[in-house]
Amino acid sequence: MLRSMVLGVLMAGCLEMAGAEVVDFSINQQTTVGQSVFLTGPFTVMGNSSIPKSAKLSPHNYPVWSIQMEIPQGVTFTPEFLLRNDSATAVADATNKTPIPGSTPVTTVPIPLTQTLTFIHEGAIAPSGVSILYTDPAGGVNSVPMTLAESSPGRFVYTSPISKQYFDRNGLYQFRVTNPDSSQTTVPSSGNARVNMLNTTWRFNQAFLHDEVPAQAPLAARTETFTFAPADFRSRTIRVLLPRDYDRNTGKTYPVLYAQDGQNVFSPGGPFGSWDLDLSIKSMIANGDLPEIILVGIDNSNDRFAEYTPEWGSVQGTQGRGREFLRAIRDELMPVIAQRYRVATGPENTSHVGSSLGGLLGLTASLEFEDVFGAVAAMSPSTQVNTAQILSDASQPPSSRSRLYMDCGTNSDGYNNTINVRDQLIESGHIYGPAFLFVVGPNMQHNEAAWRTRSPEMLRWMYLPKLTAPAGPGDTPTPSPTSSPTATATASATPSPTTTFTPTQTASVTPSATPTVIASVTPSPAAEGTNAFILSMVQ
Repeated sequence: MLRSMVLGVLMAGCLEMAGAEVVDFSINQQTTVGQSVFLTGPFTVMGNSSIPKSAKLSPHNYPVWSIQMEIPQGVTFTPEFLLRNDSATAVADATNKTPIPGSTPVTTVPIPLTQTLTFIHEGAIAPSGVSILYTDPAGGVNSVPMTLAESSPGRFVYTSPISKQYFDRNGLYQFRVTNPDSSQTTVPSSGNARVNMLNTTWRFNQAFLHDEVPAQAPLAARTETFTFAPADFRSRTIRVLLPRDYDRNTGKTYPVLYAQDGQNVFSPGGPFGSWDLDLSIKSMIANGDLPEIILVGIDNSNDRFAEYTPEWGSVQGTQGRGREFLRAIRDELMPVIAQRYRVATGPENTSHVGSSLGGLLGLTASLEFEDVFGAVAAMSPSTQVNTAQILSDASQPPSSRSRLYMDCGTNSDGYNNTINVRDQLIESGHIYGPAFLFVVGPNMQHNEAAWRTRSPEMLRWMYLPKLTAPAGPGDTPTPSPTSSPTATATASATPSPTTTFTPTQTASVTPSATPTVIASVTPSPAAEGTNAFILSMVQ
């Protein structure tokens, strides 16, 4: 009888070392007023083939529409260009699509079979068969048999290589074990490993991302509160969620996520309810979808309009003091957090999230405080406050350290202004991928329910192992290896996008009869490594 299992992943390699290529997707396509060109495909940056979440291309060299994206190496896929009505309500409609002919397959630089999966069976008799199952997003199942590599009394080790391209895509991994008498085949439930769990260790069905299997079961997560009184702003409550192993693993430090509107971030919430970020984090950590992190919720005050609005804007007659408020967080709150809790320091361990005006503050944090916050999530940012100034700020080339997540609903959530800001960020050099991601919330409104729904996707982007981000304009680029050109993808240096802003809706007379499709590929440097799953079964 199966009593317990332990799954561990050796740390020799991870997605942080996975290869990526910068692909410049371009198409020559004329449009009429209210139309734009979108791109869909089997990757997060393309909306995972969801039409409402497809990525809008930028028309800054109209009639050429283009976008740069980081795509995993070792894959072949066919991007689909779509002509769509681009109003907020139309974007959410999955039937709003007219395929543009001319798309051809793109093949990125292959990666050898460097990934090794290891299965360890502990028992008197070896299983008659062990295999690894990979279920791809489309539902296809790939079965890879494993080979008995070594054995000792009571211990049998099976290994198998697997294509590294699987490790960069969404999917489900499972081990299938056949008993020695072939009477039963099992797929152990705690052997499931999603693509984001390649660095996950398990202890009796408890998952730990990036950690060794702990010697003892962790204690429960807990929340503390204290009062913070900055020198030039109102006093407020600070809410701190300490992860489940904080009190057990006393020698460990933790990344910190600072969240604005703390009343609405922690359950049960404030006057507008809660988007339950604390509950999402606890659940994702328990499932191995997120590393152990500390969440710091910063309550707003009666001066919220001033605190979250940059100095160049005002809301309802209240002049913004957003930059000053961010400096107060940096210079006054963060030292208190570091003194009270075991935090990992530096921008690589410090992130910021906010919604609505808090998302607007996040844009300022991303563009001007990248030396403090290594990753920023701006959820439904209030881009209507001063769109022209936001576009001006967004026209600055990103640094290589900048990581920004943005999202927006399509129902009364300022979609048109926000998508224009997204366009400007693309034109200034932000590349879709680990360094920048824009997510559409089809039919979602400007409220806590929408942010609750989208926050898991935001957290995965922020904390899961990342593909290497390329250097941005203004940074010293790392030389890229070249690959042999193919009929559909050529290896070449991709020029930085221009900084000329073009509105979302571009007018023209007639659509092009024979559009020209270009997909040029620039490989990013990638270190090689070996991932290994270990599944120990105690009978």
